[in-house]
Amino acid sequence: MTLQVLVGVLLLCLGLLLGSTWTLQALQARTRRQAEGWRRLYEERLAVRAALQRRGRCPHCGAPLSGHDWEAEHDW
Repeated sequence: MTLQVLVGVLLLCLGLLLGSTWTLQALQARTRRQAEGWRRLYEERLAVRAALQRRGRCPHCGAPLSGHDWEAEHDW
């Protein structure tokens, strides 16, 4: 009887270990995809900002730029 309980506990621990490992791997893949998405959005935002600046427009509000430092007006 004691041996059966010990084997049962060991199998339970092994199952928990495998389950947590698979869960962590699944979450890492999801987190990696999310990070790539955020990185892509950031790069697109920088491209839009640069294009608007070249056109003489504020990337934050779209207003025409004047001669002063337009970046100082906004919290980036």
